[in-house]
Amino acid sequence: GRRLVAALLALATALAACGCAVGDPTDPDPAGGDPDRSAGYVVVTGADYTLPAWVAAETFGGYVGHPDGAAAGIGSSYRNWWTTWAELEPERGRYDWDLIERRLAAAEDRGDRLCLQIQSMVCGGGDPERGFVVPNAVPDWVFTELGLTDDDRIGLGGEWDIEVIPAWRPEIRDAFNALILAIGERGYPAREALGAAYIHAISPSLGEEFWLEPWQTHVLESRAGFSAAVMQEWLESRMDAYATAFGADVRKVAWVGSISIWGYSGQDYKAAAWALVEHAWSLGAGNRSSIVEKYHIGLDDPALGQSLDQDGYLYTDETIPPLAEARYFGDENEEYGDQWTWRYGDTAGDWQRYRFAMLRAMQMQVRFLWTHEPGEAIDPALSHYARFAFGKTVQTTPDAWCYLKESAVARILTPAGVVRNFERWLRQRDVPGGLTVATDRVDRAFNAGSILDSEEGAFYDYTARRTDLAGGQDAMYFDVDDRFVTDGPVEIKVEVCDHTAASWRLEYVDRDGEVASTAAYTGQGDDAVRTVTFRIADLALAGGLPHGMDVRLVCDGPGDATVRWVRLVRLERP
Repeated sequence: GRRLVAALLALATALAACGCAVGDPTDPDPAGGDPDRSAGYVVVTGADYTLPAWVAAETFGGYVGHPDGAAAGIGSSYRNWWTTWAELEPERGRYDWDLIERRLAAAEDRGDRLCLQIQSMVCGGGDPERGFVVPNAVPDWVFTELGLTDDDRIGLGGEWDIEVIPAWRPEIRDAFNALILAIGERGYPAREALGAAYIHAISPSLGEEFWLEPWQTHVLESRAGFSAAVMQEWLESRMDAYATAFGADVRKVAWVGSISIWGYSGQDYKAAAWALVEHAWSLGAGNRSSIVEKYHIGLDDPALGQSLDQDGYLYTDETIPPLAEARYFGDENEEYGDQWTWRYGDTAGDWQRYRFAMLRAMQMQVRFLWTHEPGEAIDPALSHYARFAFGKTVQTTPDAWCYLKESAVARILTPAGVVRNFERWLRQRDVPGGLTVATDRVDRAFNAGSILDSEEGAFYDYTARRTDLAGGQDAMYFDVDDRFVTDGPVEIKVEVCDHTAASWRLEYVDRDGEVASTAAYTGQGDDAVRTVTFRIADLALAGGLPHGMDVRLVCDGPGDATVRWVRLVRLERP
């Protein structure tokens, strides 16, 4: 009994220390009862992920993988089903429909959905030191009946020493496409239990994703007749087969590729990669990236709707088909724990990395996120909160937010040489009187994806911004997306690092057109992280403050206010 109590107390202390709100974030008052608002605000220690009780998760969207979510009870409605061409078609033209039926029936019994992932070209590899052998995804009959020899096993090296077959050869391409078409003819894509499917391609990783190092494309060119044009024709044909098979349910299908890495293999490969994204979109399919753990990947990637402006602010293009038409759109966030220290360094940095990765995924407006229990358990409240963001639009979201950060990036991405903030329909901008300073630097042992490995001195992030009273800058300015409409009361939650005894308040324009102010909060100067919540009944989101802004934080001193995360929550259903 004592050990259990001590363990629970230790867990609560650890969560508070790392900024995690304890409790169900869908509960507007996780502490229970009516909070005391006599001061004009409510303060909690750490982060505050609470949402109004009316908020529900999207049915077409959510986490993919690890549905038990034992660490946080967060659950998942989508379960990965990795299978292979060899399993599904052990003999040419004889398909194992019983295997698919059993899998779908099990998903129906559990009440979840499968994400179908068929590997088709990896034929060997592994890591003997770790005792891991890569399963052969290729049916034996492909070798015997289609004339492949050992010379057609092409080594791609990499971490897993992957070997692949030349799946772009017409006879191999057509044979695999026949399997996909047969799945469609059986009617499986229309089954609710088949919730999603990935169109896999080629990579030196375990997942047959869509990326190669330049030297690997050279090997394929010299040994197997590979080229950018061959790659494009092969994979467009595969996409066509999936689109035909899924028919009216093609929005469930996701192309696994983006375009950023292909430029290193030449402009012809980069052009082919972009053409493949456009082809998937033209067929009604969606797409996904695969490494949001490196949260600066794809900062300037049209396949993900991402771009940086000259000042380093990140934008999401909501007109790309996956976002505009509610198709599959996702990423992966699963590289956490001791087995990943070779890439990211000590696990002590996992909490900050997980938070940034989750915020980046929500900033990109993903509908699906591949997850892993060791990651989910790092910050259970954040993991749970994110479920209610996946797939939301500016019209349906319960909140808009801005995380105030700054990180170095390559100047080929933006002249500013930095990326500022992760924003989701709430923007912070430096304007006269509100020129802020990046602060609270956190060093990291890994490249987050936006600069060269040789630039190790730039492996850090500023995780907050502050006012600059000494420079005559006493404010922070925020602008809410004009499409975020609310006629009812809102809450504004400001996550602060209480480094000084700074007194600050929020100013806004009320519905009478007058500038109004909240009560002032005074920091305690103890370096604790706190979230201060103000409830405002008459906020007018009409850009009525200077510079067309909607809300400003005004610091009255004597010290500067340091802010990490600002959330504007509408309390009534839109």
